[in-house]
Amino acid sequence: MNELNIMGYTWNIEFREKRHVGATGLMDIDRQVIYIASDVSYEQQITAVLHEIVEAINFKCELGLAHNEIQALASGLFSAVRPNWTSLNTLDWNIKNAQVD
Repeated sequence: MNELNIMGYTWNIEFREKRHVGATGLMDIDRQVIYIASDVSYEQQITAVLHEIVEAINFKCELGLAHNEIQALASGLFSAVRPNWTSLNTLDWNIKNAQVD
């Protein structure tokens, strides 16, 4: 099962054909489910997941972000995370294993 923890809440990730999702990604706040289109590119799927994460944060924190602002944040996150994935994993390991003098 695919799950994400977003601000202390577990969200299930379900993959479905785009015609069943109605978009590249969609969230059901009541069920805490994020639907991602299975028949789009990897980049579109990751961007959709990031978009729905920002949507969940926006909802939980009552930020009132407009949809275009959420889309811009998701695209910006993707452009920062995707090319730096290995560096982020290394940084995560280094932080977890840091020795304090």
